[in-house]
Amino acid sequence: MSVRFLILAVGLVFAANSASAQAPLPKVDTAKLIPLPAAEVKLVSLVVKEKPFNEVIDKLAEMYDLSVVICPQSGDGRTGFVTARLKNVTPAVAIELLAVQCDLRVIRKGNAFLITSRDHANELHNEKFERERQKIELLKFREAPLPKPQPEPKPEPKAEPKTDK
Repeated sequence: MSVRFLILAVGLVFAANSASAQAPLPKVDTAKLIPLPAAEVKLVSLVVKEKPFNEVIDKLAEMYDLSVVICPQSGDGRTGFVTARLKNVTPAVAIELLAVQCDLRVIRKGNAFLITSRDHANELHNEKFERERQKIELLKFREAPLPKPQPEPKPEPKAEPKTDK
């Protein structure tokens, strides 16, 4: 598997006739290179006019070897018509832009895309949020110091009943 690197450079422009063109190029710190999976570097170019969403997504997934699932919860949105002219965008952006036209949402699961309705996406997001919150609470509970044991209260001496003899 090949890994490509993205070099983050900020505003370095060298004019051909200026004095700065004679200056040596700055050294690139390899510690600041961000490895990207090769799948993220693929770019999508696509032109569609009034085509059914599910057909466009099927074609896109086939052309670019993507894993895409359209949930039954997406309802009639999956048969809505889309129009787009996309050039050199990532598959994630392409799918997101097409889905929004049909009022659908895209959830990324690893290298797969799940397309569903807005309400179902919110439910999935809330479930994930709740699981994360429970994990955090459990970690806090585990890291919390144990409470100091409370000394047991000493029993009060019982008064003996008076007996008349």
